[in-house]
Amino acid sequence: MATNNNESSQLSYAEQYDIPRMTIGQIKEELEFSFTQRLYRGVYCIVGEAGLGKSQAVHQAARNLNARVCDIRTAQFGLLGAGVPSVKDVDENFFKIKLPTIFPKEGERSIVLFDEINQGLQHAIAMFFSVIEDRRIYDYKLPDDCLVVACMNPATASYAVNQIENNAALRRRLKFVYAIHSPEAWLVHARTREFHYSDRKSPAVQTTEVRELYKTNPEKADQLNQGMPCHDHIRAFIGTSPIMLYDERTQKANKPFACPASWQTISLECYAMEQAGIALTSSRAENRFGATLNLTTASQLRAFIEDNQVVLSPVEFLTDIRTFLEKFEAVKTAGKQPRLLEFIYNLLNYLFDNKYDTEKAYKSIFAFFKVEAAEYAALFTDNIAPTAKRYNQEEYRQRLLGSFVSDPKNPNDHTRQNIFREFLGQTEEAHDAVQKALRGEV
Repeated sequence: MATNNNESSQLSYAEQYDIPRMTIGQIKEELEFSFTQRLYRGVYCIVGEAGLGKSQAVHQAARNLNARVCDIRTAQFGLLGAGVPSVKDVDENFFKIKLPTIFPKEGERSIVLFDEINQGLQHAIAMFFSVIEDRRIYDYKLPDDCLVVACMNPATASYAVNQIENNAALRRRLKFVYAIHSPEAWLVHARTREFHYSDRKSPAVQTTEVRELYKTNPEKADQLNQGMPCHDHIRAFIGTSPIMLYDERTQKANKPFACPASWQTISLECYAMEQAGIALTSSRAENRFGATLNLTTASQLRAFIEDNQVVLSPVEFLTDIRTFLEKFEAVKTAGKQPRLLEFIYNLLNYLFDNKYDTEKAYKSIFAFFKVEAAEYAALFTDNIAPTAKRYNQEEYRQRLLGSFVSDPKNPNDHTRQNIFREFLGQTEEAHDAVQKALRGEV
């Protein structure tokens, strides 16, 4: 029922205002396209429920574009916060204006984000209107490489907002999109280091190497510190119960509710408690979960972790395959098929994210496919191309596929290729598929 309510809510709002529904990943892609093409006519206004990751999408796009985000919380802008006009040295028929230092400087690559745009006072809305219409405020002009974006919550009973949707002048100048939560897209994002990028200053999500390096060489540590994926238990929990990604029922009941933002918080808590030696199945952990999620969801998460103590780690797969296979068999014996399939996706993301040595990876992959059924080999190979596209790592894809076909030390030895075909159980089809992949035809 929760799924139906979520879909009904998302669809009804989008239908009411006749606007497209897009995932956070799709929205980020459109923002990057607008920036690179300088498509500044019409400003994207991202509408969505609290905690979906609207602002985070803007920050992720900015990192990809090597741009700075000028984050303007419209609801918090007082009369002076919107800039102080001055009549001193007036020319060109414009007031001189003293703006907050957060605004982009001349020539700076930047994204100006007006967050909570429909919770601003009238003078803040007027400032926003001037920026989207003229790309200026009095004598101040936005740089050429600057994209303006707005975010807002929908005008529903759950939010105290101004109804910008009904302002014809603004509607003409804005490009409204409705952000939706997609468990599939969230799980893809959750497997990447981008997930905890904004939390990377916390020791909880730093590798041992990075934590130690901060003591001696902070600058180099910052370069290596790229965040972490979502905690294994949280990914598995959402993968098993996708409706828990956004709990609209508890949100409408004015209780703490699960949403993408809160799952990021819980993942960080899991990393921190593990480092501190606090069991994730303890009452203390449940209380910390409950403070963010609500007690009912926290209890469900604790029960899930108790029942899924075995963590299938890509790192262990690549460095200690014998121990990993024992754990994999234990999970399989317990009948937890979704976790086994989820691991294949996690492994691929880890390989491409770290550009892991393909020869070392091949040894573990060979040992794994030799023991396990062909369905896992097929899932692995079928998803190499989509993962490569997501990470923009075509060259690594070629090397990884090449490791299945030939041994670099003995390139004329076809043993690997024959074994790989046997794994898939489709000798000729598998051979043709690999050869096409190596030629870049698929």
